[in-house]
Amino acid sequence: MNLQTKAARGVGEQVSAALDRLTPAPTPKPNQTEQLKPLLKVLIDVADALGTAERQVRRTADALTPLLDKLTAPALPEPPPTDMAPPGFFGKLFGTGKTSVTTAAGLQQWARDARSADESRTAAADEAVGRLTALIDGVADGYGISLRRVEKALPPFGLEPINCVGRPFDPELMEVVEAVGGTGRPGGTVVEVVRQGYRLNGQVFRFAQVRVAR
Repeated sequence: MNLQTKAARGVGEQVSAALDRLTPAPTPKPNQTEQLKPLLKVLIDVADALGTAERQVRRTADALTPLLDKLTAPALPEPPPTDMAPPGFFGKLFGTGKTSVTTAAGLQQWARDARSADESRTAAADEAVGRLTALIDGVADGYGISLRRVEKALPPFGLEPINCVGRPFDPELMEVVEAVGGTGRPGGTVVEVVRQGYRLNGQVFRFAQVRVAR
């Protein structure tokens, strides 16, 4: 997790330095736009990678939550101590010897030990969960900050994202990768962007890939 955090931070710093050198004047000329297209594709790819990484970390955090909750489940205590009682009539008859009997004092001590063990375990688990959650959030935030930095640098090139979620599918701007049911949305409504689409100076530069309601 620490290595991933450092990697995200390093990517963000490198992207920021590169963008500071490459950001052009506001309204580039047509010939400049053509020359910049390869660079724009690289920036979009970087944005895609950062966005995918951020979403994956968020999904990982969501998947870990129920697992982390189990860390705070009460620990199973040791069985209560027992005393050996003399055998009864049938024990003497069949030669079974002494029987194990739990005493009141033994039960009370067992309850105290179990409660103390649970409290200590819960406190340690809460601390571990807090630290792990903070690490995961830090990694996701690092990717998010780098992604915002890249996205902020795109408009001066004349590049703008295509808004899709919640809108009807538009074949002039989008490509459907999957139709999903159970969304509660009207059929054909975009419910998720799989790959962000962009316009360049008002023209489609890359189609958005989306999931739509069935």
